[in-house]
Amino acid sequence: REMSQLSQLSHELKIPCVVSSSGPLKSYLEKKYPEAKFIGYIQDKEMSDLYASATIFALTSEPDAEGEGLVVFEAMAAGKPVVCSNIHSLRDDIIDGKNGFYCKSYEEFKKKLGHLWNDESLQQSFSKEGLKKAREKDVYKSVDKIVNVYKSLAK
Repeated sequence: REMSQLSQLSHELKIPCVVSSSGPLKSYLEKKYPEAKFIGYIQDKEMSDLYASATIFALTSEPDAEGEGLVVFEAMAAGKPVVCSNIHSLRDDIIDGKNGFYCKSYEEFKKKLGHLWNDESLQQSFSKEGLKKAREKDVYKSVDKIVNVYKSLAK
């Protein structure tokens, strides 16, 4: 679903899109949305280059799909403005309109992504505020919480 939504948004808004995911719809979507670039799975060591080349980081995952949403904080730490879907684990961290956009519907995502794409000063503001939030977020603390949950489930 995520690949399909990002591809459709790229097509509708005429925004270049790089999708670093793969799935059963990849070849279908490559044909339907030739303007989107599908690069498949990315190794961790390649992520910094991908973040560096991006203008905006957009995440259209299902509300429960991203766990702690660490990928969003990686993008923020790389200085990228963020637009994300209604991901439960991010609702307290993405302050809508201050350090990114938090969207509850496809139409809202489309509107906010288009607005951010066309507003360089807003991109800079989100980048600055996102860097602050990424510094506040202790990734190791988040990982420790996840490990503790798994340990408690294993008992």
